[in-house]
Amino acid sequence: MSVTYTAVLPAREHTVDVLTRLLAAERARRGPRSGTRALSCRDQAILILRWFLDGTRMRQVARDNKISASTGYDYLHEASTCSPPAHRVCTGLCSRRRPPVMTM
Repeated sequence: MSVTYTAVLPAREHTVDVLTRLLAAERARRGPRSGTRALSCRDQAILILRWFLDGTRMRQVARDNKISASTGYDYLHEASTCSPPAHRVCTGLCSRRRPPVMTM
């Protein structure tokens, strides 16, 4: 049994927009076939931000987006390597990432 809830990311809308544009430019550069991507650029940006800022496990982020964890990691890797500006956004977010919560 699981509990569903809505969360808010500690990120500005501008950050999501910038990352979305960078991802869209990378997709245009790579030229994937139409309809082959599981997530839109905006959904991919939110997936990345959830992973970096909230420390949400990839398994959970992937489940929430109805994709496999390996696809989630592919999307994460794509964002960190697609272009220098996207890499800087991701690296900057990673440096602010909260440490994992320890439970006993």
